[in-house]
Amino acid sequence: MTEQTPAEGGAPRPVPDLGFFGNPTSQAPSHAAPPNQFAPPGQRAVPNQFGPPPIQFGTAPVTPFGAEPPAAYSPYPVAQKRGGMPGWAIALIALGVGFIIVAVLAAVAIPVFLDQRERERVASTTITFPEAVEGLPRSTDAEAQERLQSLLAGMPSGMRDPQGAIYTDGSAQTIVLMSARFPRPAGPADMRDLMAGFDDGLVSNAPPGVTMSEPFEREPGRLGGRIRCATMSGAATGQICMAADSASMLSITELSSASDPDLPRRVREAVVQQP
Repeated sequence: MTEQTPAEGGAPRPVPDLGFFGNPTSQAPSHAAPPNQFAPPGQRAVPNQFGPPPIQFGTAPVTPFGAEPPAAYSPYPVAQKRGGMPGWAIALIALGVGFIIVAVLAAVAIPVFLDQRERERVASTTITFPEAVEGLPRSTDAEAQERLQSLLAGMPSGMRDPQGAIYTDGSAQTIVLMSARFPRPAGPADMRDLMAGFDDGLVSNAPPGVTMSEPFEREPGRLGGRIRCATMSGAATGQICMAADSASMLSITELSSASDPDLPRRVREAVVQQP
């Protein structure tokens, strides 16, 4: 482009290149889009007129304004946080479960151990009638022994080793003993049934002319169990008692003018031997 000839005439002066008004074939402005680098073979690359310039390999991707930048790549897996209960809660639960297991095992093992020990005690319990009890000699009278055998025949069925003895001085005092062993360790229900049968027998089998008192408990002593007694009045005076534990039973009948409250315990401890 040349400047107009001045009025006076003369050679025209060249116009400097101002860029915007310059030759279109001059260097493209810096903001122009680069040509398409991925044109098919045989075709001329044309400028990419739409969208951002293509991403070149080896360069970082362009992040739109306002968006979160992409996470940096790492060749190692990133550990993720896991949800759930804390460690101390799991430890407490495990401790509670352990206590429950121990309690269940104890609930099973302790009764078995106690039952085995009770069976051993019952098996080792012996009943022996000595030659004298409370200073009274053992009677050998045939008629008295015959009456004693008839009483032993009335023992409850299933009892083992029934035996008896009579101790008397022939005048003031007589003690009649009858014993038997349980076929298995007697429990609380067995003891209740035995004592209930004793109470009923006092009412239904009282000798003629004899009045029986209401049954009451005596001190069982070191052998434990129960001793239940009733006093007699009228044609015969004295007391009749039933002493029993889980191993054996012992019937004690004392005929005397004045019964001794502690006699049943002493007689039982002299006859029954436990380990």
